[in-house]
Amino acid sequence: MKYPSKNFLLLKILGTFILAFILFFLYYRSIINLQIFSMLLLIDTVLFLFSNGNRKDETSRNKLSSIELILIVILLIFIAFIITIDINFDIFIIFILIELIILQEFIYLFLNHSLQIRMNIFIYIMLILFMIIIIKKIINLSIMYFD
Repeated sequence: MKYPSKNFLLLKILGTFILAFILFFLYYRSIINLQIFSMLLLIDTVLFLFSNGNRKDETSRNKLSSIELILIVILLIFIAFIITIDINFDIFIIFILIELIILQEFIYLFLNHSLQIRMNIFIYIMLILFMIIIIKKIINLSIMYFD
């Protein structure tokens, strides 16, 4: 019977702890708490999406492991949070999307096939959020124009 690796179990426990911590930020609503909430939710999504339970080391000579990819994406999310801490929440989400697209262009060849698919799924999720933001802005502008 194959057992998941210790890193996989630790990432799942950390992800569950972050989900519990997110509930605190949902209770106290403010702009900064909304950004902290979304940052933690994105980090949690990264932990659950990019972690795998393989015991064997998936890295070859030129490939990135899932742990390295998780750390890179979490670092990018923190950078986006620090840069956009006083700016609108929509810009925070758009900035993370831009960072992820740039990151994908740089490291796509260094990921194995399963991590490439997971990276694409995460970018598709961010693109859906981007489309929601754009639709919301268009609706707000049309309401302002027709009033």
